Amino acid sequence: MEELNKTKYFGKQVYVVSVIGAQSSAKSTLLNYLFKCNFATSAGRCTKGVYFTIAECNGKTIIVIDT
Repeated sequence: MEELNKTKYFGKQVYVVSVIGAQSSAKSTLLNYLFKCNFATSAGRCTKGVYFTIAECNGKTIIVIDT
């Protein structure tokens, strides 16, 4: 969050979106489709850890978290 404060997003209202679900249930694919992210996806691949990106939608700043 300290690094985020150094960016153009400092002082703006920020929304956070994450998807939680069972392993291999297309969470990364859903986030990529909805927010035009670039989270890695492939058959049998599992996300290890937590990844995030910042998206803008209709003038709103959104932190998209992939778990």
